[in-house]
Amino acid sequence: MSGIRPTLRGGGATHEPMPQYFFHVYTKNHVVDDLEGVELTDLQVARECAFRGVQELLVQAIKQGTEPPDRISVEDAEGREVLTVYTTEALPKSMRTKIFATCC
Repeated sequence: MSGIRPTLRGGGATHEPMPQYFFHVYTKNHVVDDLEGVELTDLQVARECAFRGVQELLVQAIKQGTEPPDRISVEDAEGREVLTVYTTEALPKSMRTKIFATCC
């Protein structure tokens, strides 16, 4: 990924850097900080990446019998949390209802 996206301004194309996002994974007892980050076109793409990441980590945890993530928190290059995707969001709605009915 080149990290540059073309932008039209004043009739001509300019190039500006893409925003950088950091995906931090939280479990019940651990935090895995993303120290490198990734350049993405916008916040919606970052949300989609976080959602897919939560899904993949949840599947991996189920298969391996390990602790699943609670959430992925996304920060921008300035260190501001711009969104959070919770593991429950990656579950089918019917399963979310069953989990909350048994635990809460």
